[in-house]
Amino acid sequence: MKVAILSNGVKCVTKRVLTKIKGSDKIYFVDGAINKYNFQGELLIGDMDSVDNLSEELKKRVNYNIIRFPEEKDFTDTELAVHHALTITEVTEINIFGGTGSRFDHTLSNFQLLKLQSKVKMSLIDDCNEIFKISSSFVFEKMKAQILSFFPAS
Repeated sequence: MKVAILSNGVKCVTKRVLTKIKGSDKIYFVDGAINKYNFQGELLIGDMDSVDNLSEELKKRVNYNIIRFPEEKDFTDTELAVHHALTITEVTEINIFGGTGSRFDHTLSNFQLLKLQSKVKMSLIDDCNEIFKISSSFVFEKMKAQILSFFPAS
């Protein structure tokens, strides 16, 4: 099962990325991301400090599935969404969209999320990049005219 986590960073707008989001089995909106995208989701999660107005229309888009946290907490809203997704036994892939851009501290935190565990493929995706952790052998396909970078992480 693929879970798309739409974070509140820079909105993804390319056809390639939007197709990937819509092809997910579940879509989680993180806080203010629900204001940026206009499609149905499974869940709205966060402290709601970035939601313009939690109207009935927004609540209906997630079938009233809302998990609200206090503003003072030990995790970012995106990290809380990832932890929630990891509780789903069937989850095989978690893709974080919009997790880069506007706030560097959140971007850096989202990079750290890729190191959480290795049983589920996790990626950080925006319109220009797809970032993921490789913990074993990996075959890159369809890489003609693509830029590929490697960074060691421990």
